[in-house]
Amino acid sequence: MDFSLPTHLTDLLGELDRFIEAEIEPLQQQDDNMRFFDHRREFARTDVEAGGTPTRAWEELLAEARRRADAAGFFRYSLPEELGGRNGSNLDMAVIREHLAHRGLGLHNDLQNEHSIVGNVVFGQLLHLFGTPEQKAEFVEPLIAGDRGLAFGLTEPDHGSDATWMETTAVRRGGDWVIDGRKRWNTGVHTATHDLVFARTSGEPGAARGITAFLVPTDSPGFSVPFYWWTLNMPTDHGEVELDGVRVPDSAILGAEGEGLAVAQTFVHENRIRQAASGVGAAQYCIDESVRYARQRVTFRQAAVRAAGDPVPAGRAAHRGGAAAHADPADGGRDGRARRAWRAGRLDRPPGVDVQLPRQPAGLRRRRPGDAGARRDGLQPAPALRAHLPAPPPVPDHGGGRGDPDAAGGRAAVRLPAVTGSSVEDLTARLADRLSALAGSAVRVHGLARLSGGASRETWAFTAEGADGSRRELILRSGAGTGGVALRVEGVAMAAAARAGVPVPEVVDVGDDGGALGHSYLVMGRVEGETIPRRLLRDEQFAAVRPRLVAELGAVLARLHAVPLDALPGVDAAGDPLVRLRLDYLGDAPPPPPGLALGLRWLAENRPAPGPTALVHGDYRLGNLMIGPEGLAAVLDWELVHIGDPLEDLGWLCAKVWRFGSPLPAGGVGTREQLLDAYAEVAGWRPTAEQLRWWELHATVRWGLMCRVMAERHLSGAEPSVEFAAIGRRACEQEFDVLLALGLAEPSDAVAEAPEDGLELYGRPTAAELVAATRTFLTGSVRPEITGRTAFHARVADNVLAMVERELRLGGAARARHRAALDELGCADDAALSRAITSGALDGRWDEVLDVVRAGVRDRLLVANPRHLTLPG
Repeated sequence: MDFSLPTHLTDLLGELDRFIEAEIEPLQQQDDNMRFFDHRREFARTDVEAGGTPTRAWEELLAEARRRADAAGFFRYSLPEELGGRNGSNLDMAVIREHLAHRGLGLHNDLQNEHSIVGNVVFGQLLHLFGTPEQKAEFVEPLIAGDRGLAFGLTEPDHGSDATWMETTAVRRGGDWVIDGRKRWNTGVHTATHDLVFARTSGEPGAARGITAFLVPTDSPGFSVPFYWWTLNMPTDHGEVELDGVRVPDSAILGAEGEGLAVAQTFVHENRIRQAASGVGAAQYCIDESVRYARQRVTFRQAAVRAAGDPVPAGRAAHRGGAAAHADPADGGRDGRARRAWRAGRLDRPPGVDVQLPRQPAGLRRRRPGDAGARRDGLQPAPALRAHLPAPPPVPDHGGGRGDPDAAGGRAAVRLPAVTGSSVEDLTARLADRLSALAGSAVRVHGLARLSGGASRETWAFTAEGADGSRRELILRSGAGTGGVALRVEGVAMAAAARAGVPVPEVVDVGDDGGALGHSYLVMGRVEGETIPRRLLRDEQFAAVRPRLVAELGAVLARLHAVPLDALPGVDAAGDPLVRLRLDYLGDAPPPPPGLALGLRWLAENRPAPGPTALVHGDYRLGNLMIGPEGLAAVLDWELVHIGDPLEDLGWLCAKVWRFGSPLPAGGVGTREQLLDAYAEVAGWRPTAEQLRWWELHATVRWGLMCRVMAERHLSGAEPSVEFAAIGRRACEQEFDVLLALGLAEPSDAVAEAPEDGLELYGRPTAAELVAATRTFLTGSVRPEITGRTAFHARVADNVLAMVERELRLGGAARARHRAALDELGCADDAALSRAITSGALDGRWDEVLDVVRAGVRDRLLVANPRHLTLPG
């Protein structure tokens, strides 16, 4: 039998190698795209915040490679000519895939996700073979071009490879098909517009007939993806899919009703032979690399047997692409590949049901020791990733076993955040019971998933479906919290604000400890939009909203402050604002730094006329406001709500710290005058500039005191945090802002580098140069490999090291200068200076006091954040 490869195939392999070298390898090298293939690949490819799915940058790079391959005529090779392909057979595809994998890891062919410049375009093939004319028109070309995404929903929990025992069902109801069930390892669903879901529509479990394939839109009511399964090698695109009463019409059926197994097995047959061929190519690459290394390595001072420069048979050489690297037929390499390709060619046959189906009883296939269902509690992400990333969300059946590979003495268990007092299943059931009682009819709850964030309280998203089919997207907040009001009080304030015309999430239900959920909770409607200030102030999509946002913020505040006080049971009065500052942030602690002491004294001596008593949000600013395309969608985060002076909200919104680098003083989106004009138009009265100035300074001092409290949480060991440590040092920013507000300082146009003292007692590199080297390592080697919260803390650590570097460069000059100035005033330290400022003991030398405060604040900022000296007030 002739095992030689057809000429068209050998010619094609040469074309592919030349295309890779001309188009794909340069793309892989540009813009640091090598981070997706070298030791950084797992971190670069994985979007942890999105559940471990692939990052957008990684998938955009793959898409660009596919576009180039399609333009060159390679990507659609396996498709029929009418779809732009070359009628490539399974024999062709097996040879091509083995060849590409034999080249090694690269953008030309990535085994982790089936990416290849010669596409495995099975979905286009399926639609071409089984689709109706309407389905072909809607799906085929968009699927091939990447404009639509189709996921594959065949595998289910508790089942092995025998798809005939599936438990997902589809039942005719009201002219539609209603699908209920669950799919596991639902590949590609993270970006899919539709999911190819297989469900039993007739027949008995285990029967080949009676399974139907449905094209289900992923935005269908009842379709949810609670989590993605973390895999040994991240990222993952393997979703766990829940279908809860999903409705689709007859036109969603792909192929004939009851004949869906033929669709599934066509997909499997098309995929598996190519995957197997790729595996052979990858194995050959590994063997070649091992042989190459073995022949050149030196052990025990002796070279390997083969001398340097001796020829290496082509079949054993490292395969880097190109005709010269092909295996020599005399060496057996090509014949072996040809024989494997010949076997692959036997699978070029019409689609249909494979009658050789496993017939093992379902009872024997459940929970065997080797099954995924039995092992699910032990599933863990890759160790290199696991050591740096937060736990995956605590969802049903998702194992939470994790460990720290660097823990002293072995692996220390790290548990997922627990639901307050209950499991997810229990919480789902309690929510369903409570919402059913409120509705007076059955309500189903599904898709309950913990959201990121919320250090003091848990936040959950879920869907509630009524007996009439109505759906509501809801948010659950639960837990006692720290430092804020009770959730019941939040609910009272939000409901009252909503009646006054303030946009807030709808309050659905509130409860106390021991109630319906067993702990305090607040259920509210889900609101879509953006809260991140950086995006709101800079992204193009909010360019049209920004100019009118300040007027909307002012008007909403006026409506909030008009809420009748008798509608606020349980919302407490805050009392005197300066007494509150001392009780909340000073107490028995040392005095605040001198700049803040100046601010506190000015506030005490310049109280304006109070505004009317009103409901006060307490934290009204970007970050706590949900903004949509049309403007303000909701006021969020009511933990600090109280009864007080309405000017507190206006001043807090105008504080420099909440402008996020914008030159506009009112929340970073407008002027003070625009804010007060909008407020007055709705409120019927206009706060004075003096009132606003006082409360703005109050906000600045308050934030400076809060920074010090966070630093103490770190220093005391109660909550060690590099972020809190950095924030503590940056309290001097608020000192400088106080001086700016009081007209005692001006911004600097440029800030010179802090000088070194010139003494090199310990030689080179100096301490500052060592810190600089560490920063270079952190920013150049560590940060590119990490994501999520760890990446954020790495940026904070880099800023901290920058502070240390600047402090080392300042040397002892600043300390000596400050020490001399304090001695001149007769103050032992800054605490003594602050006490003198507060008591007035040095009022006779006020100009000297101000000079010392200004110089000290400037020196602290030169270390903590020199750029802040340039920002206007």
